[in-house]
Amino acid sequence: MSAVENTQRKRFRPEVRRAMILDEAATLIVQEGIAGLTLERIAREAGVSKSLIYNYFDGVTELL
Repeated sequence: MSAVENTQRKRFRPEVRRAMILDEAATLIVQEGIAGLTLERIAREAGVSKSLIYNYFDGVTELL
């Protein structure tokens, strides 16, 4: 696989992307608790940008 193929992102429907973000947030909460949960961490683990999360949620509180 070339470097270009590795960097291409797959497009998901909005409802699928939202579910992926919520699933990753739930996984992080189970593993590490709610105290250290940040949008940056959720974004990194879900493989999306922080700004993309703001397209679906106003912040961590709404996400929870």
